[in-house]
Amino acid sequence: MASDSTQETGAETNHDSDQDDEEMRDSVSDMKNPSLHKRPIPEEVSGSLLRLKNKPSTFSSWDSRFLKVNPAREELEFYPAEKDQYHEPLQTLPLAHICRVQAVDQFSLQIIVKGKPETVIFLRASSPEEKMRWVHNLELFIRELRAYESWLLLSKMTSEARVEVPEHGGWLYKLRRTPAFGPSWNKRYFRLSPTDQTLDYFNSAPKKGSDPKDRRSINLSSIVDVRTIDPWTFQIEVKEEMQGNTTGAEKEQRQDGNEPPQSPRSARRLAKQDSVQAGNMSYFCLQAKTQAEQAEWKSVLENYLMDLAVVKECEFLGDRR
Repeated sequence: MASDSTQETGAETNHDSDQDDEEMRDSVSDMKNPSLHKRPIPEEVSGSLLRLKNKPSTFSSWDSRFLKVNPAREELEFYPAEKDQYHEPLQTLPLAHICRVQAVDQFSLQIIVKGKPETVIFLRASSPEEKMRWVHNLELFIRELRAYESWLLLSKMTSEARVEVPEHGGWLYKLRRTPAFGPSWNKRYFRLSPTDQTLDYFNSAPKKGSDPKDRRSINLSSIVDVRTIDPWTFQIEVKEEMQGNTTGAEKEQRQDGNEPPQSPRSARRLAKQDSVQAGNMSYFCLQAKTQAEQAEWKSVLENYLMDLAVVKECEFLGDRR
């Protein structure tokens, strides 16, 4: 197949890099648009244009070419004349290979094609309106195609995404209730479950591979916040009921709609805090033996919440619902 000559440019400019960054930001913004979650179809545009045959110079020449966008093949086709459009084209350019389309002057435009180095196709229209028609339609399709491809990639990443839960366990003291004459604490063994993505706790330390009947679980995805009470104590705010079985010795009272439980080490400080009114919230006040253990537990849970927030943001952008 015969092919028209193209002009190459090896110049590396910061302007191109900045423009790529701007186009990337535009594509991410477009991904929030549900109408772009299907492959775009280019508009069928055609017309006669002059194409620069050689590099611009005093002796530069232009060839008359009939250009047509083929929506089915997503290609820009070049023909010698309009009457030849039903025959084999001189050249075809996949629209996906176009980096950008720019207006050069009142009548001219250039198409920058991907490659190392990039190639530039210079075209000249018969009127400013004709020039802008080509620039607008090609740029619109390229932008929509990039947004669609970015959405596909993001959807794939999100569908495969799973927040990693590290293996972590140890003894903590759990506030049983908010008593009238002093707090009451139960010693429980807490363990993160990477498989179930839960925070489990038991009356005694479970053996490896076992699943004791007294296991109670907090779904990690239901944790809303983790707060520091004092150097030994932290509080977990949960938006739904616990999972698991309940034994007679393990009848913890939910704090629905009540003030979060107080730590014995900081009752005076907590007395100054406002009460949290949330009918569908539960508060779990936990105390470690050392400040290092408290910091480690809090760090693990907070890191999980941050990773979960990233996954949820991806789901929102990908509109996977």
